[in-house]
Amino acid sequence: MSAPQTMKVGTSSTIELTRADTWPVVRRHLRDADIIVLDCRDRLLYQVCIYFLLFPWIRKPLVAVDVVLRKPTSLKHKLGALVKRVLLKQVTHFIHYFRDISGYHRHFGIKWQDSTYVPFKINNIDTIVNRSELAEDYIIAVGVSLRDYDTYIRALSD
Repeated sequence: MSAPQTMKVGTSSTIELTRADTWPVVRRHLRDADIIVLDCRDRLLYQVCIYFLLFPWIRKPLVAVDVVLRKPTSLKHKLGALVKRVLLKQVTHFIHYFRDISGYHRHFGIKWQDSTYVPFKINNIDTIVNRSELAEDYIIAVGVSLRDYDTYIRALSD
């Protein structure tokens, strides 16, 4: 965990930010936190949700950013979805990078009124790739979640 950082909000308010990537560190800071924001940390999110179920008097506002939930297809996954549905009721607000959350609502009980869509685009591509060094037929494909690169490559080669 890195040292707490401060951030100025508005003209006079300052907040303290603490980065915690593991359950023991998060648990240690729960009592002092005003809000918990978890970005792409699904396992940690479920751990915090279980903790809030067991100790509701410690519950704090919990924001989940970019939670990846897959459609349950097998009996095992459907049972897991029921467990996740119960756990995710502990989340105060969800932030999604996509508009259609109907599957999340249907399978996991995530409500539209508890969700916000945030358009996501990479604005700093030039800091990642020097375009002058690329060939004209170069394609950049970024990400790992639910990407079917084999089909993508086959489609491009046709």
